[in-house]
Amino acid sequence: MIRVLLVQANEANIGEASLLSRELTARFPVPLRVEFPIEEVVLPLFFYNFDRMQFRADLVNKYLYDKFKFLIDKYFLLVVVSGDAYVPDLNFVFGLASPQLRVASIYTKRIRTNPSRYVERLLKLAMHELGHLLGLGHCRNECVMRFSNSLAELDEKPASFCEECISRLRKFYNLYVDNEG
Repeated sequence: MIRVLLVQANEANIGEASLLSRELTARFPVPLRVEFPIEEVVLPLFFYNFDRMQFRADLVNKYLYDKFKFLIDKYFLLVVVSGDAYVPDLNFVFGLASPQLRVASIYTKRIRTNPSRYVERLLKLAMHELGHLLGLGHCRNECVMRFSNSLAELDEKPASFCEECISRLRKFYNLYVDNEG
């Protein structure tokens, strides 16, 4: 069983956490259990670029790893952050996975523009970033792993994995279960 710790940061108030948990568990092609920590995280302003009005996502992921490293051997960490983010050389990111740290972050500012699509967008981003944590790269097929550079591209792609990515996830899962016992 792959265990995911779903954390809210900076008053993300995803509100739909239990819905997101159910949808991830139902749609993910390998057994997944989503758990919640007791409290939310507040990110230090050190990681916030006031000129850009964005968090620096790679530094946020490293901070989250340091904060939760006592759990990282048992969980993959998925953090939903209220705000916007970037990485060097990109104007923004919807999310960022750091597989070597077992941490992924999702940023809600841009996906909240259409409240009726928010939950679906959040689900797609969660599936996409978890896919990266579990070894998947970007995909060219009709797949949640297809790269999204705009809300239109995010809305276009399905909230499901293609057969190639499902096969890769199952291989990862089989290796993970063998190694974890």
